[in-house]
Amino acid sequence: MSREIVRTELKGFIGPIAHHLLDALNDAWERKERTLKNEDHRLEELEKLPHRNKLLKSLKTVDGYEWFSGESFSIGNGKLVVFFPWGTDDRRKDSSRMDRSIGIYTQGTVDPDALNKVLLSIIEALQKLPK
Repeated sequence: MSREIVRTELKGFIGPIAHHLLDALNDAWERKERTLKNEDHRLEELEKLPHRNKLLKSLKTVDGYEWFSGESFSIGNGKLVVFFPWGTDDRRKDSSRMDRSIGIYTQGTVDPDALNKVLLSIIEALQKLPK
């Protein structure tokens, strides 16, 4: 199932969204995920991002998948949540170790330019984390 976008519902949100920055986001996460301990849900560089609300833990979507962690953002009159998957895909359909693609969900009115800026900020923050 590696890096596939799994269509699953998050109550009150639209998504997961197939965004043009998703591949770059997945690449940055996969490089970082390899060095994280399973119990380390705290990604310090992400805590400094503009519009960030909070770290999301114990995340489960309606398909029963339990995500590694997530981040919540307020953008204008809307919300953005970004879910980070585990890197334990035993059935690798590609070279990725990820169970699935990062999940991008929105709620309300989220400006596309602001969404792009937040996603680019996440990519940059992941690249700054120590290896």
